[in-house]
Amino acid sequence: MATWIQTKRKLSRLSQSEVAKSLGISRPTYMRLEQGDAKPTELQKIILAGLFDVSQDTVTKGISVNKIQTDTVEIRELPEENFEKFKQVLLYILGKVGSRPNIGQTAIYKLLYFIDFDYYEKYEQQLIGATYIKNTYGPTPVSFAKIVKHMEREGSLVQVTSKFFDHDQTKYVPVSEANVSSLTGRS
Repeated sequence: MATWIQTKRKLSRLSQSEVAKSLGISRPTYMRLEQGDAKPTELQKIILAGLFDVSQDTVTKGISVNKIQTDTVEIRELPEENFEKFKQVLLYILGKVGSRPNIGQTAIYKLLYFIDFDYYEKYEQQLIGATYIKNTYGPTPVSFAKIVKHMEREGSLVQVTSKFFDHDQTKYVPVSEANVSSLTGRS
């Protein structure tokens, strides 16, 4: 029997590795969550809520019931303006610094956070509207894996894995250039 987490992951078209990476855990540890052998922490529930685009309460209820009613499943897309801005900011970052050897996924998370924070400081609103969580290595945009997967499907970027000082590093290569006209001040 499929668990609630597994079903929602598949409906969101995310791999086990992508969800595990977003949660900051290994794939085998994530598999224990998906199989119902372990329970997610409160922080992991927040991350799962962002990945699956549901409330944290829905995650808690889904896990406690441990099954999903397929007739009540609703897949909501990201708001178009936020998704488009997130995509353009990500493509801009990748175009400027993505090819540097020390710029991997964690550095990109931090750059997105600081761009959003700086914009908020100036205009009192977020530029890309992402929700960030506290993670081991810094702030993490909750919807990052979902957005990157969508961008890969549409062909605007490619995910690659490389080595940086004997550590695996996830990098992203932009296939298209950013349209910065949508990123003007007070948009």
